[in-house]
Amino acid sequence: MICESLGYFPPDRAANAIIYYKEDVPFFCELYVDIASKRDDVEGDRDTKVKEAGRRFLRQAIKRRHEHEGFMSDYQQARAVIQRELEGKGPKFASWF
Repeated sequence: MICESLGYFPPDRAANAIIYYKEDVPFFCELYVDIASKRDDVEGDRDTKVKEAGRRFLRQAIKRRHEHEGFMSDYQQARAVIQRELEGKGPKFASWF
């Protein structure tokens, strides 16, 4: 999800997005709200549209995980981002900037 979001999701927020997905609760973040606002093919209220945006984003991230190129496909760099997060030195905003 970190790679698919081009760094928008730091590790802690990616983990929270997955937890919300598993609990079938909308994860209101700028990315999901933006995705939901641009889709006309999802019926329902704002919560439903944001949940669907999150579901689709997570599935897309899993499906495309081997297609990332450049710095977004560097496993060692991704591990370093996650390790910094675990040490409490994680990014304030996006992971890869």
